[in-house]
Amino acid sequence: MKDMLRAKDIGAPGNGGQFVGVTHAEAPIVLTFTGPLAYNPDGDYFDNLDAAQDPAQSTSVLEQIADTETDDDFKLAVASHRHASATAISKALAHAGPQIMAAALANPNTSIEDVAAIHATATRNAEAALEAVYRHGLKAGLLPLQMRADENGELATVAAGILESAGLAA
Repeated sequence: MKDMLRAKDIGAPGNGGQFVGVTHAEAPIVLTFTGPLAYNPDGDYFDNLDAAQDPAQSTSVLEQIADTETDDDFKLAVASHRHASATAISKALAHAGPQIMAAALANPNTSIEDVAAIHATATRNAEAALEAVYRHGLKAGLLPLQMRADENGELATVAAGILESAGLAA
């Protein structure tokens, strides 16, 4: 009997999930977590980021994260999450950089209005970066500006493709 494996419920961390431990007489406990990780606005940064990135996270918790968190790591997690609502993605896009805009463009839950806004922002950013490069000439120190122009140009192109496929002009 002592060689039998047995499962034990060893606690529920929140949001309906639970840890399940499998023990053996001569083996360590193996923990498997079922359900989304808990998010606590007053909790640990990294625990909350894990909760935001959890593939099983609920739409309502992602909306709470979008309302509460301002750090780009959380914005990226929300913008790229398959359960994020269009409203949560829109909030994550406020003052967002290219990486967050790219995540939102890859998310089918992003509203067409946000795609249009990304297109406009990326086009404007690409043009401004290119203008600065042209104004100062091609110098080694301007490589980051050229890279910013390229990155935003790619975002604008992707957004334009999405808008065209939706039957809208870019």
